[in-house]
Formats: sequence, structure tokens, C-alpha cells
Amino acid sequence: MVNANLQLIYSEYKLSHRLLNSIQKVVNKIVREYCLQPVEERHVVTLLKLITTYKRDLNKGLFATTKQYIEILAVLVDHLIYTLTEVGGQVQIAGIGNDLSLITDEDGKFILKKIVVQVDSQIVPVYLQDLRKIGLKVCDEGDLTLEVIDIISGKRYTSLQNTDYIQQEAYPYQITNLITDINHFCS
Repeated sequence: MVNANLQLIYSEYKLSHRLLNSIQKVVNKIVREYCLQPVEERHVVTLLKLITTYKRDLNKGLFATTKQYIEILAVLVDHLIYTLTEVGGQVQIAGIGNDLSLITDEDGKFILKKIVVQVDSQIVPVYLQDLRKIGLKVCDEGDLTLEVIDIISGKRYTSLQNTDYIQQEAYPYQITNLITDINHFCS
């Protein structure tokens, strides 16, 4: 049921390039601010406060409808919680183009994450190659995991060492209830 609802949101709206850039900038601000917090301050409440602060930077006029704005915001909140609350320890932030990358060190294993608002699966290998170049500057290939995360669909594209990417689904916790509530509220 969750995947069907997410697919509906993901495919129902063709988001303009301008809207995608606007959402990406807000996501980058939230991710950067959250990851710069001390580890003990990185929790859901902090993240929700940051989302509340930075969502004001989204131009509601770029969305086709109020319902679209609410649905996309709900998905972003859910996926940001899911993605960022798993980030622990020391985090370095690097930029690739307009997108933000996180470098985490978990027991000597480095994980590089690139969080994008909407990603075409054909461009994922390019992102993974860019991440690999950054990663090889900080560790050996064997200690490197690369992830490209599509923050709207919840899809993760993971590459271990020098392999092709593996597509995985991120399973959001609350999105089914949120979408049901939004559809009821907006109808």
C-alpha cells in the first residue's frame, strides 16, 4: 500500500525544473543544518524544527495545487526523518553541483550519501562515479559504500566497492496514514 501511494505522488505530478531546484535548495539547507548539529542534538524534534523553519523558503506558487504542496511536503518530511535519523557520528558535508553529499565514518567504513529530490535512474551511475572520486580521497575502495537517495520516491541506489548499483526501497514509517489523511482533508 505504501509503495502504491508513493508511486502515485511520484508519477502523478510532473514537477517543473524550477520547482525541483527550489525543493532541492530547501532540502540542502535542512540536511546541512541537521548534520552540523552535535550528535546528541540530532533527533527527530531537531529535524522537525529545521523543516518548519526552512519550508518557508518553498514558493507555494510553484506547486500546481495546495494538495500537491501538502503531499510533497509530507513525503519529504517522512523521508528526511527516515534518512537523516540514521546518520550518526561525525559527518562531513561536500557539494557536487547543486546537490549535497554526506560522508560518514562508521567503524572505519565510509558511507557517502547523495540526497537528491528527484533522480533519473540513468544518471545514478554518474552520481555514483562522482561520489567514488570523493570517497577515494578519504579511504580505500574496500571501505567505501556509496548511496544516491531520491528523497521523494524513497529509492536508494547503493554501490559497494566497484560494483554496479543496487536499487533498494526506503520504507517510510508514516506515509500511508499521512496520504490517507491528506486525501481526506483535501477532498
